[in-house]
Amino acid sequence: MLHLLSASDALRHGAACLDGSQPGIWYDAPSVPKSFKGTRKPVADAGGNRSWLIMLDGGAWCYSAAECLERASSVMGSSKSFSRHFWPHSGPMSANFAINPAFAGFHRVLFGYCDGSSFLGDSTVDVAGTSKGQQPRRAFLRGRRNVEALLHMLVKMGMGDAEVSTCAGYEGVESIEAQFVHRRRSAVEATAPCRGHHFFEWSSLSGS
Repeated sequence: MLHLLSASDALRHGAACLDGSQPGIWYDAPSVPKSFKGTRKPVADAGGNRSWLIMLDGGAWCYSAAECLERASSVMGSSKSFSRHFWPHSGPMSANFAINPAFAGFHRVLFGYCDGSSFLGDSTVDVAGTSKGQQPRRAFLRGRRNVEALLHMLVKMGMGDAEVSTCAGYEGVESIEAQFVHRRRSAVEATAPCRGHHFFEWSSLSGS
């Protein structure tokens, strides 16, 4: 279920997607089926459902003001196009107890990625209009502020009482942000597995 940051909280934290819309998360509450007969007891069941799984979604970057403005009109730069229900990840992110008994019972959270800089930015860019008399357009690169604001929202939703929190991210940089999330958390047990890619500054086989 989609939960957008309120307009007042977004203003307070300076949080925004590229187009200025409020960032948000998708949240699914844990559900431990009574018919579960797996050999391994779900972790959340033992912890009174005080275990949280946080995923920071990926989607590459925009590398210029023009690219960021173009991206701002898409789902990768605006929450206006976010679907109400969205959870594409499988494996350790799956809600299926048959294949994911360790994490299926966690509170599951997916951070929407709409800032164009892997949740790291903290700036605003004004781009001049392309024709005479056209007003400048603005792109908000506020990824770091988005993380801070969304964490505050999650604390209000119950994550402040978490005993176990697991945070993961795509594309390497999101995994760095996963570490940042844990520095903002006081869970008794915290882990940050890397689920993504590494980028090497080496020549490719073609020489590029």
